[in-house]
Amino acid sequence: MAGEDIPVEVACRVLDVSVSGYYAWLTRPPSARMIRHAWLTDVITELHQASRSIYGARCIHAELTLGCGICVSHGQAELLMRRSSLQGVTGRPKWRRAKPDLIASDLVDRQFTRTALTSCGSPTSPSTPPVRERCTAIDLLDGRTADDLAAWLKDHPGVQVICRDRAGNYADGARAGAPDAVQVADRFHFWQNLAQALENMVRAHRSSLQETHGPNTAIEDETDGDVEPVERPKTLDSYGNERPMVARTQELYAQVQALRNTGASLNAISRELGLAFRTARKYATATSVDELLSFPPFHGHVT
Repeated sequence: MAGEDIPVEVACRVLDVSVSGYYAWLTRPPSARMIRHAWLTDVITELHQASRSIYGARCIHAELTLGCGICVSHGQAELLMRRSSLQGVTGRPKWRRAKPDLIASDLVDRQFTRTALTSCGSPTSPSTPPVRERCTAIDLLDGRTADDLAAWLKDHPGVQVICRDRAGNYADGARAGAPDAVQVADRFHFWQNLAQALENMVRAHRSSLQETHGPNTAIEDETDGDVEPVERPKTLDSYGNERPMVARTQELYAQVQALRNTGASLNAISRELGLAFRTARKYATATSVDELLSFPPFHGHVT
């Protein structure tokens, strides 16, 4: 009001403050609280801009206390944000019904049952269709059960080769509907089964492979004898990659076995090392550290 050429006495009388108090405030240096509020306002503004104006008072308070390590109350952060006109995005987006003109029209008139085969002809036809028609769908089964496939094969006799995935329903349906047909796996599932079987076989015999070359022996390059030997890493997982978790597992296994040899119980081991009872039991009953670093052997087979 004084800046608008209003007399100080009149302004103080309207605001119910003393004239001496106004002049004392005018020359008084800023208090520690005002300085802290100004500093916190700058920090809050930076955090709010860094969040793309999304964070509200709760998120800003979490960033101040947990992220920046500043001791501040939730009410103070909310007060400073209100004074600076800072507000986060509130509420979740409301669901809106799509307009009729945005919904795709029903191009098949809800008719999902096929009435005839495609231009490829019957699947039992001896003639080979053109290249552009070899990948065309010839029919669509009503379900994924073995009875549906068996019924379709009985209605179309003469099928000699059935290419299927690993589903058991298709295997049963193929045996029931076309017992003389040869069942083969498609390319994707064949390579997937082969890779899984080979990976699990190597993983199950990992300890034997290490015993052949030695756990920490040097391996020389066969192409050049002058090349310096390369030391095998000491902490390898089941895939041969170096991981700190492997070293941690080896250290825990050695500690648990050492306590176990002294006659300590599983409860005492779990309290001593800060482990759960089941974790302590797993490390205590393991015959070797390789048992803890590898998965159970794969009992499947290549189909």
